[in-house]
Amino acid sequence: MKGFVQNSLLLILLLGCASTPTDGIEIARREVIRSIEMGCLEDIFWGMQADYPLTDYTTYRIWLEMGGTGPSPDEWCREYARSKVN
Repeated sequence: MKGFVQNSLLLILLLGCASTPTDGIEIARREVIRSIEMGCLEDIFWGMQADYPLTDYTTYRIWLEMGGTGPSPDEWCREYARSKVN
């Protein structure tokens, strides 16, 4: 019985250790994506994001009023951040 308890405790500890790094990596990955996203949105707001197809929020609104379609700055930055992390 003592061996069973020790083995069970060891198994629980190993499972806990095995799952923690994966969770930590996923949390860090989400934080990095969020940070890149926020930086991208700030750059678009100031007109400094050269990769965004439109200049800034103002040109995006004008583009929509003219009947154009395309990703909003939020959508574009979300995809941009994911592409940089993956």
